[in-house]
Amino acid sequence: MAPLDEQVLQSRLADLDERLRRLESVAVAFSGGADSAFLLAAAVRVLGAAQVVAVTAVSPSLPRAELEEARAFTVALGVRHETPTTYEMERAGYRANAGDRCYFCKAELLDVVSPLAGDLGSAAWQPAPTPTMRAPVSARVSGQRMNAVP
Repeated sequence: MAPLDEQVLQSRLADLDERLRRLESVAVAFSGGADSAFLLAAAVRVLGAAQVVAVTAVSPSLPRAELEEARAFTVALGVRHETPTTYEMERAGYRANAGDRCYFCKAELLDVVSPLAGDLGSAAWQPAPTPTMRAPVSARVSGQRMNAVP
């Protein structure tokens, strides 16, 4: 795959900035990975650190070293960092470790972070977009849906 053309890259970054500007505040589901770190940094750049909250889900599946790296990144950006506990191991779909495992982890994340973002007064909250945000067919058939902000 060829690298992004500079014009396409600048257009996409401008679109992201515009979408973020429309929000008064945002809570970003921050795993500490590249995607969520990029979104978190972009939100701080556009909205300012006081209008951004990073939310890192803490559970036995998150290595302590990764949590500490996430914490250091949020400190460097100057943003508030919330660390709610999640319980994805209690979800049978997650424990089954099948191809749709990520869906069940994201569903747990949404269940925990959505009310927290509301309590914090965030205008919106946004998990870093990933291919796993789409519910597996089995979950969509049973009526479970993810309600991420586009």
